[in-house]
Amino acid sequence: MRGLAIAIGAAVALALAAPAAAKEPSKRDRRRAAQLVRDARRAKKMGDRYAASRNRRLKKRAMRRYRAAVLAYKKAYALVPEPPIVFELAEVYEARGDVRWAWRGYARYLELAPDGDRAPEAAERVERLAAQLDGAGEPDDPDLDPTDVFGPEPEPPAAPDPEPEVATAPAPIAAARPQTAPADRPAPRRGRWLRYGGIGTAIAGGLLLGLGVKYGRDAAAASDALSAKEGPWTEEDRRRIDRGESAETKAIALSVAGAAAIVAGGALYYLGLRTGARGDAGVSAVPTALPGGAGLAVEGRF
Repeated sequence: MRGLAIAIGAAVALALAAPAAAKEPSKRDRRRAAQLVRDARRAKKMGDRYAASRNRRLKKRAMRRYRAAVLAYKKAYALVPEPPIVFELAEVYEARGDVRWAWRGYARYLELAPDGDRAPEAAERVERLAAQLDGAGEPDDPDLDPTDVFGPEPEPPAAPDPEPEVATAPAPIAAARPQTAPADRPAPRRGRWLRYGGIGTAIAGGLLLGLGVKYGRDAAAASDALSAKEGPWTEEDRRRIDRGESAETKAIALSVAGAAAIVAGGALYYLGLRTGARGDAGVSAVPTALPGGAGLAVEGRF
């Protein structure tokens, strides 16, 4: 009995001292792992679609999809521990915004498959996410802890030493330029009232011209009516003659006055433009009395 106990103890010690042989996944495990990976990919795809929306309800649904993808990938890795599952799980963490866990996943993939198909991409993501580790926490959900897949968290990369500051000589102070008195500039509003007056005069001329055309048509209508009349003229015909002559006189006077006002308005507007463009230009308008009326004498220098 004593010899048997010694033999059993030696066998147990050898078993504990010998490294545990890696268990080869069975075909059933591989089929189950493949199904879990497909489910995880489908869940991540739906999560990406929901996350792209601005709707808060859909964004919450996206986080639930990402959580389902993480759990499926972890179960698949427990059955078949292969590097591609590690990389895809890190992608889910990155989509969730778990920067620290995603960084650990890409780093773990590089340890397992330094020459893998996605090694260059993993190296780029490790470098990019390393710059975002400061202040990046970890979620409170213990089910999402990737330690069973990624292993313990490695030490974060040390920040590069700051480059020494090079003392530079102060830039020479430029000599102050002497202040010169600004040249007299023409007032930007000079000539404004001349332009306004020209526009108003031209508009009034257009109205007068329109009235002249109207009286001219009245005179023409009266003349046509009398020309077509047969028989002796009545008192109404004579009054029509008087109205036609009066309308003709008004038409001529208003047409001439309207045309003159349009020309004068254009001249005033032009003088206003010249006055505003040149400071030495000057225009003065003086009302004058004329036989039988009044006028406006305009004097300018350019």
